Amino acid sequence: MKIADPLAFFARVITAVVGLSFLLGIWYLAKDGFFKGGGWLWPAIGGMLLLGMLPLFGLLAKHRNQGVLVLWCRRFSESHLEVGKKNRWIWAVISEACRGVAVPVTIRDRSMTGSQSVGRSIQNPLSVVLIFIATPLWLWGMLWVLGFVDGSLPEFLVCMGGLVVYVFIFRGIAYLVGLVTTTMASHLGDPESIVERLRMIRKKRWYRRELDALRCTDENWKDCISAVLGEVDFVIIDNIDSSKSIEWEIGQSISRLGTDRVVMLVREGTEVPSEVAAVFFDSERADREIDSLHSTWGDDDFGEGTETGEYGKELSAMIREKITAVSSQSGPAGNLSGD
Repeated sequence: MKIADPLAFFARVITAVVGLSFLLGIWYLAKDGFFKGGGWLWPAIGGMLLLGMLPLFGLLAKHRNQGVLVLWCRRFSESHLEVGKKNRWIWAVISEACRGVAVPVTIRDRSMTGSQSVGRSIQNPLSVVLIFIATPLWLWGMLWVLGFVDGSLPEFLVCMGGLVVYVFIFRGIAYLVGLVTTTMASHLGDPESIVERLRMIRKKRWYRRELDALRCTDENWKDCISAVLGEVDFVIIDNIDSSKSIEWEIGQSISRLGTDRVVMLVREGTEVPSEVAAVFFDSERADREIDSLHSTWGDDDFGEGTETGEYGKELSAMIREKITAVSSQSGPAGNLSGD
């Protein structure tokens, strides 16, 4: 049997194995009488553990939309580069503009991870459970190794080696959590599955993702964009940092959806086709806002949770106004494509 998304399948298997290992460990300790006595200690620890797992309920949280789908096109980058920082900020701007109205769709790159509503719900509890599993195993391993050595120097060397292992355990947990959450917070893109997925989203008035991030390859990204354009109602093209790929996406968007459903974010003075709506981007205000807020963005934050300032909110309002106008034209079904 062919697995449609091997990486997502792998991530789900890891999550299931970790959860099962944790439950088996609790069952073994309870059977062995580990939790007997202790008064308030174990209930308190259990309460803290449950508190750490509260984000799991985020999987049940759904965001209302009006059956409107929005494609966001932009220049690809990496999160630590200037374009990547801007992408993350604009991600937050577009998420706010679409909230309660539409579901934005984009192609994932290294400057973004995936849907926060999914990623956040998995990230914290998976980290907590892995730490609860790894720490006792590390301690047990240390005691087992120390049982084979004798003398101050060998014991010291074992302890130093154990400290190094302990550090790498936490680095490994961070890598594993990042792999699982970013994979499960996005969707493997191929044209057929994209069409099916977007039609499913349109039918649902409540959807648990605030943004649908598609993972595509260098070979099939154009086919994926074409598939998305066949289903969405509106396109936001970030042409602030233009490229050949962006130019291709502009042409395809206008050809497939018409000029009244395409809006471009451009720098002041940029030539825009007269029939296309433009939102002029104040680069200086945006750069100042990004520089002032960047230090508050965590490395593992998902973009919908990124903080914006006054200019970001203004930009969100302008984009939201255009999306809402399109939404009002679409009717209850939210289908502007005529399908």
